[in-house]
Amino acid sequence: MSDLFLTFLVFICEWTSHEIPETGPHLRIVETQLILCEEVGLGPTICELGDLQAYYDPDVNEVITYRDCLYKTNECGAILLHESVHYVQDYNGLYEDDVFDRESLEEEAEEVEMEWRYSHDLPKWEASWRRELRENQNSK
Repeated sequence: MSDLFLTFLVFICEWTSHEIPETGPHLRIVETQLILCEEVGLGPTICELGDLQAYYDPDVNEVITYRDCLYKTNECGAILLHESVHYVQDYNGLYEDDVFDRESLEEEAEEVEMEWRYSHDLPKWEASWRRELRENQNSK
């Protein structure tokens, strides 16, 4: 898995101006999506609606996903890349309280993910639940 994260870091370096760490994040795999959602604090209903596949935990520099995600190789790869962008953002101090801007961090990760999908001929992914939430808030 470390080779995969190193590939991600090279790609992220091409699409952002961030300093890139020499190593990737640690990957932790939990058994089910429900366990993943519980760790993030989402209930089962919100978990299903949001379709959470992975997340980055800045407290331990870890990307967490669930076992079935890994069977969807291309899709899961794009998702793990997205979480790796958050790792790079954190490495560059963007998760510190005085500069933390969740919306900007999420937008950047989504843009890099879209470039990855385009460069690997993957289907353009539909808006994430976070993007849909932002669009709904902005339309009010």
